[in-house]
Amino acid sequence: NISSNLSVHSICANFHISKSTLYTLFKDYYKTTVNAYITQKRLEIAKELLQSSELSVTEISDHIEKITTLYTAIQKTRIAVPYTIQKNT
Repeated sequence: NISSNLSVHSICANFHISKSTLYTLFKDYYKTTVNAYITQKRLEIAKELLQSSELSVTEISDHIEKITTLYTAIQKTRIAVPYTIQKNT
């Protein structure tokens, strides 16, 4: 579940593989890093929630477990500000 507390460590422990193996396999298959993929998926969830719910930005950030805060992720990927997304729906 992408909204749960995912980490490289938890993925490696779950699949009984090393970090280097995870990084290599993930990059070969998804053409991105594990952390970038998780962040992107969380942003997609956040955007959907902003557009389709009455939840506040804080509630949505809590929902996606704050591993990467919503604002930090937005700054890193340069997507629209949450309030702009909500107002455009």
